Amino acid sequence: MLVNNDDKNWIPTKDLDAYQTNFFNLSMWEKYSIVFYNSILLVLGNEISPITFGQTLYSASVIILGAFVTSFIFGNMAALMAIINKKDSFFQEQLEMVSQTMRSLKLPQDMQDNVLKYMQYIHETPDVQQDLDKFLELLSPALKN
Repeated sequence: MLVNNDDKNWIPTKDLDAYQTNFFNLSMWEKYSIVFYNSILLVLGNEISPITFGQTLYSASVIILGAFVTSFIFGNMAALMAIINKKDSFFQEQLEMVSQTMRSLKLPQDMQDNVLKYMQYIHETPDVQQDLDKFLELLSPALKN
């Protein structure tokens, strides 16, 4: 990024009250830190107080672009959370169905607890269930019974 000294009518937000700035006399690192800070404000849609018409058009364009980028990021995060919640909801439905079935069969409480613990273990370690399924496929029908 290059700090342009040609258009010296831009005033950093912190200097707007005095309507004058010492920005263009600062060291290069100070300029870049101020410009970086104002760039973040601009992309996030905060007020950066453009002065000229060109600055206003540029600011509006970057704010709109920043809004699209931000909505894209949050939309993807929401989609990922929906997928995670869907998997958890499905597991909770399975647990509820198994619990209801065990209550209907009037199984002893300790057996119900063991079954629910097993289901929780299988849910937390899905590879174990896949390995067990593969192992059972390899067995002959006589050994399965």
